[in-house]
Amino acid sequence: MIIINPIRFGYQESVDGNPEWEYAANVCFGFNDHECINQVICQRSTAEPIKYFPIGNADSATWNSAGTEITYTETYEDVPRTSVLTLECDINGKQNNPTLTREGEQMQKYHFTLKSICACANGCKNGNDGSGSLSVGSILCIIFSALVVIYLISGVLFMKLARGAEGKEIIPNVELWMNLPGYIKDGCFFLIHGCKSSTTYEAI
Repeated sequence: MIIINPIRFGYQESVDGNPEWEYAANVCFGFNDHECINQVICQRSTAEPIKYFPIGNADSATWNSAGTEITYTETYEDVPRTSVLTLECDINGKQNNPTLTREGEQMQKYHFTLKSICACANGCKNGNDGSGSLSVGSILCIIFSALVVIYLISGVLFMKLARGAEGKEIIPNVELWMNLPGYIKDGCFFLIHGCKSSTTYEAI
């Protein structure tokens, strides 16, 4: 048995109570398993001899207008088959822990439900995993902002109380802060234009 991509959701029976068939799925990427070649969903029998039926080609995916349903098709042994995957919002779920329900079959049409926080509006935005925790970048930004505020407050107090500074002189390193916009402008200019000179050999 050769499997190119791992099977994300292993073989399980459907919830309609039919014990004769099991279904496996990868949803996003096709996998190979016996007769199931480049399939996102594969059906196999539970009785010997075990048979495999491809029921969802990875390249056939089509979305409905609402973006809540994906339809996969495949024709095997001259029999067309259709798998319908319904996406359901799981607001309390985690990005790396979706659940797949195998609903069952009706006349070579198979129904599945994928519950995931990624099916919610902005559910996976900025790497949200449903845990409510902040990303490393967000934490670093918060720490940096807090340090800047502490630096400014303590610096103002020191300049005011220890050195008796007045006006803008109470700001620590005031010249640096006054020149900062210019530094930012120069940095942006450098990023855009690199080290290219504005002059040419002809001008020289």
